[in-house]
Parts: sequence; C-alpha cells; structure tokens
Amino acid sequence: MEIDHVWLEVFGVAVCGKCKEKLPERYSLLTKTEAKDDYLLTDPELKDAELLPHLNKPNPHKSHWHDMMLFLRFQVEEYAFSTKWGSAAALDAEFERREEEKKVRKEKKFKEKLKELKKKTRTDVYRRNLQNGNKAGQFGDRIGGGKHEHEWGRTVENAEGETVKTCLECGMQVEELEF
Repeated sequence: MEIDHVWLEVFGVAVCGKCKEKLPERYSLLTKTEAKDDYLLTDPELKDAELLPHLNKPNPHKSHWHDMMLFLRFQVEEYAFSTKWGSAAALDAEFERREEEKKVRKEKKFKEKLKELKKKTRTDVYRRNLQNGNKAGQFGDRIGGGKHEHEWGRTVENAEGETVKTCLECGMQVEELEF
C-alpha cells in the first residue's frame, strides 16, 4: 500500500488513498473557517501547529489572498470534543448559548435604532412647530399650524350597511346612528 507522505509529514498520520476515500468522516479536510464556525475554535488554537497541525494550500478563489489552512477532521474533533469542550453535547450547548446571545444583541441594537429614530422624529416635529410659531404641537393640530376642525360631508351607507360621514379634510370616518 502507498501511504500519503504529505499527510504523514504534515499531520503525522499514516493513511493510504483508499482509506481516505472510504472514511471521509474521519479523514476529510476542514478549512480554518469551518473549524472556527463548527467547533468554536479560536485563531490562536488554529495557528498553533503543535496543537493542531495544518496543511497550507494556495487559495483557489484568489491567488493573492492568504493561503488556506486545512485541518484533518478527526484531529479537530478530537481536540474540540475531548480537550476544549469536553463532549459534543457541551459544544452544542455553547453553540446554542452563543446563538442566543447573538439574537439578544441583535434585538437590543434594533431597539436602540428604533428609539433613536423615534427621538429624531420627535425633534423634527418640535423644530417644525417652532418654525411655524407654535410653542408646542398638540394632537389634532395641522402640520402648518392651527387647530383642525372637521368638516363633515354628507352621510352615506358603507358596504357593511352602516351610515357613515367622512371629514372632507382629513378623511376621518364616524358612524352615525339614525333613529
């Protein structure tokens, strides 16, 4: 049998080509990004060649980018499950915790942006009222200034059979009961 000498030199694993094909769940290669995302490993851990040996290959996407760091799956899993996290269940629990934190941070950021937008909108209304000479705008005031008083149109029957009259200026509808 022919042993892959590159793998023996880099990873310290004597394995033939047939075994690599038969057992991809053990002998497949992981990129640095996959190792970080799937096994929650850090950059210093991945850069430590004694801790996790890696194979450097030119980046297939762009030649001027950094070389790819490829890791052997079973070595990454062994380190992550036994040394770093203790078990696959502990890794899953940490992943869920981080996802929940990410969700909370995203929600908090959204609420802050919404609060800022509301604050900005209120200040714009306040400035507009000051420009128009109003000290403080009240609900129902016209944007240009002054009080809005409804000018009702004639009473009509809508699709539900109710009698309704509509303000000609703002479009507000009021149901009217006839006896």
